[in-house]
Amino acid sequence: MATTITVKTDERRVIRLLRSRITQQYFNHNGWTDDPEEATSFSNPVEAVEVCTERGLVDVELALRMPGGRCDVFSTVVR
Repeated sequence: MATTITVKTDERRVIRLLRSRITQQYFNHNGWTDDPEEATSFSNPVEAVEVCTERGLVDVELALRMPGGRCDVFSTVVR
């Protein structure tokens, strides 16, 4: 017998940020910042990768954060 799992969707939006793997700073279009609230939030991972390519960013990871969160919930190397 198969089990059905129901997942409630949370209306909160996931915030996608680029973070330097070396300095742990977050990217904004003016440079880098220690404050994730000042960082650029990307609408999807593809947009983040495009910015990495356009700006020549290396040693960065995509960090996911929930609104109001105090820490990143997940990160993965982008480039």
